[in-house]
Amino acid sequence: MGIYVPDQMCTAIAISGLRVVVTDGEQSWVYHTRQDGQQAVQNPTASGSPNGLIPDFIPQVEGQPTETPEAYVFRSVVSGSLAGRQQVITLLMDGQLLQTEGSTLVAQSQVTPEQLEAFQQMLEDQRFPNLNRMRYITDAAFADYPTVQLSSQYAQTEYIDLAIDDAPTALQAVVQAWNDLVAEAQ
Repeated sequence: MGIYVPDQMCTAIAISGLRVVVTDGEQSWVYHTRQDGQQAVQNPTASGSPNGLIPDFIPQVEGQPTETPEAYVFRSVVSGSLAGRQQVITLLMDGQLLQTEGSTLVAQSQVTPEQLEAFQQMLEDQRFPNLNRMRYITDAAFADYPTVQLSSQYAQTEYIDLAIDDAPTALQAVVQAWNDLVAEAQ
């Protein structure tokens, strides 16, 4: 059904189906269903956003060129705001942490192998792939408030910092661990 579980084998073929958001107006739950609708399984990683934050899906655009995969572990892209700036922080496989604004490298640091391994384990523990193509954005995003895109080589999610306290707990944990890692980098 497309729900990632660490250390569990899954099929290597694509299984057609749907992802569905169910909400009572206050809290939201995400389900994966078979194409025929005969079976539904809750995605607990992507579910649980309270206070009316209803998740959306990042559209998959057909025919859009895909980026060449880079050797990176994790990346955050902050974009938007009235200034229209874009800040990218990328954690490379060798532990380098690169921060750019536009096309200018503004900072470069290094995380220890232990920090890198701990961060990768945290992504596994929080089941980051289950947040793939999920978007947690409020109407404030349309008022030029910055949005954040987080990605690994296999998953991408977006959120608005203004509403991170209402995002699912797994996303909050990933954001906190990422912010801590960036702050601790030497």
